[in-house]
Amino acid sequence: MAVERLAVLNFFPSRLEPVVRVEIARQILRMFPSMAVLNKTIDAMSEVGQWYGLGELRGVLCCFGDPLNGERRVCLETPGYTADDLEARHARDAMEQGERLMIEERKRCPPTEEELESTRKWAAEWEAGQAAKKLASQKAFNERIAARQQKPAEPAIPVIVDVRRERERRAEAERKRNEDPTREGSD
Repeated sequence: MAVERLAVLNFFPSRLEPVVRVEIARQILRMFPSMAVLNKTIDAMSEVGQWYGLGELRGVLCCFGDPLNGERRVCLETPGYTADDLEARHARDAMEQGERLMIEERKRCPPTEEELESTRKWAAEWEAGQAAKKLASQKAFNERIAARQQKPAEPAIPVIVDVRRERERRAEAERKRNEDPTREGSD
């Protein structure tokens, strides 16, 4: 039955490979100490969704219990069960456990009036600092705006004069071309 449950995994040997499936079943019988551990391991493999081989199956088993023959293994490929994945999960669980313990400790031992006053003082200082930063930022912004408004605007006249001169020069050149006597005779 375990082999049939594992058969839904991608890359699990097909029914056309009965010898391989029989060997997997034999290894499962040698490996798993109980049906409960076998079911947990198969459920975990179903979540992974892919067959990585018997070695990886043993590595997942080692996350839930000890193999019957005592041969422990760490997964190298199975996502969520590699050494890095297990270490990250352990660190996350430890951090969450620490946070839970701190919350429970706070519930059992509420802060003293002195701690509360210290926290209030710190919060007031922090808010005052934030307000001062905001005020300084707004002042600098206003000074930049004022500096831009006091700066005299560049006159646009030289540009207009240059454009006008260019138009006059082109018109003069066109007039000369039209008045050229050598051109009239060639028409």
